[in-house]
Amino acid sequence: MALHQDSSLFSHMRDIYHQYRLTPDPKDKQSFYSTECRQICRQDPSYAARESETIVRYLRESGQLINRILRESGLINTDTESLPVKTSCYTVRPLAKSETEEFGSSAVVAPAGYSSVEELRLKAKSEKWVGLRVNMWTDDGFGKGLLVKVKYWWRLEGAGGDGSDDGVWKQILHDILYLGPRNGTEESEGGILVEDLMA
Repeated sequence: MALHQDSSLFSHMRDIYHQYRLTPDPKDKQSFYSTECRQICRQDPSYAARESETIVRYLRESGQLINRILRESGLINTDTESLPVKTSCYTVRPLAKSETEEFGSSAVVAPAGYSSVEELRLKAKSEKWVGLRVNMWTDDGFGKGLLVKVKYWWRLEGAGGDGSDDGVWKQILHDILYLGPRNGTEESEGGILVEDLMA
């Protein structure tokens, strides 16, 4: 289901995402996930998840992964070193129509338990998923930092067919498009810019 940037639903989804982003404890973030939430990763298909518990574990272990990425890119020299974070920003927008139909390749979706891209595409359509495109990055004050690009997919759960319950939007899929050092494309996909951390 396509979102429009001026719709009340997009505003609602943007607010939910911001609440999710500001939730510090990975275990508490799990309350935003469907029990069926999964993760795929374009750069490293093995960084997939078939359930929300694995995503929580990944979040808890993210410091090690970030340090490895920054070290391999030459931004830090050792595993124990860290890059200062002066600001943290993100852009958020509805997915373009082409993005709502694109899920990578079979090699990407298979580790998350999907038999094919077509299975995932049909599931998203039949369950009326809605998606947000989010680019998030950190800045050390000198233009260096981590950049993550994600398509967050949400599904409405618990809605009563008789209108007695409006239901709750839950994250159903994390589609990680890029995870690495900043490369100048932070704002290239457009969207509303939000700065959420200032040292």
